[in-house]
Amino acid sequence: MSAFGTQCREPSALPVRGVTNAEAAERGEVVYLMFPWEGQAAALPPLAEAIGAKIAVSVISPLAFDAGGPWVPPVADGSAAQEAAKLLPTARVVSAFHDVAAGKLRALDKPVETDVLVCGDDAEAKAVVLGHAAAIEGMRGVDAGPLRLSAQLEGLTAVLVSVNRRYRVRAGVRLSGLSDAKLAGGS
Repeated sequence: MSAFGTQCREPSALPVRGVTNAEAAERGEVVYLMFPWEGQAAALPPLAEAIGAKIAVSVISPLAFDAGGPWVPPVADGSAAQEAAKLLPTARVVSAFHDVAAGKLRALDKPVETDVLVCGDDAEAKAVVLGHAAAIEGMRGVDAGPLRLSAQLEGLTAVLVSVNRRYRVRAGVRLSGLSDAKLAGGS
């Protein structure tokens, strides 16, 4: 789990200190949910009070692997993000960053040339997460619709893992035909 405050700082200026999930949920203004999907049902209920009505961003993708490669197992609530919304009943759950390889985010010296597809039912919460995406050099945040479309975003992770393994790259998604002016104008 990761928690973000409202100010962006240079990564080198950030003090790094490990805290428990409960401490991160308590301290963060926006809480990023980043752990294996299989642990979500056990991990989130104890954090529900600490997260409260904060924005909770699910970057979780239910993935399974077999001889054929990655695939998405069925999720009873439709998606990991929808399950998180059920487990965190007062949180403002947004689904995002499923289409960004972790290695791209770790390469701080390079722009992250990808779009981040963001789903959610709370327009203000989505705007905050879209802003987080846009704050990363080279990245664009794209409003992809309501939270119910999260299953499709989560499934895209399996496709990208497969492509990245096959071609030994860190591919992401860039939507063609969507100009920066359109993104800024919202239409």
